[in-house]
Amino acid sequence: MNDSGLTLEGIMLSAAQFAQLIDMVTDKTISGNSGKVVLNEMLKNGGDPAQIVKEKNLAQVSDTGFIQEAIEKVLNDNPKEVEQFLAGKETIVQWLMGQVARATKGKADPNVAKELLVKALEARRK
Repeated sequence: MNDSGLTLEGIMLSAAQFAQLIDMVTDKTISGNSGKVVLNEMLKNGGDPAQIVKEKNLAQVSDTGFIQEAIEKVLNDNPKEVEQFLAGKETIVQWLMGQVARATKGKADPNVAKELLVKALEARRK
């Protein structure tokens, strides 16, 4: 509110809309960062959180096929980092996660993505 210059009286946000937004973050429909974007939009212009998510294409993706495709591309595009992981440098997983997030434009559910990434890396050990 400080950044936007809004006052409490000027906020066009109902308790029900705010609760809906919280539920969307809690049930992982959107990420915490996307939740901030939606809240900002709701504070500025009002509106339904689900509609804002749809309009701005902010929904998080848990589709394993989509995420797996992005992971395979990242691993194929970064053979040096894959070799580092296979040589025992497990901290490289965080860097690879960043690449997956970039490839999916931040839409991949991070928990699903990490699980699939580790499985894909372990499969390359064999």
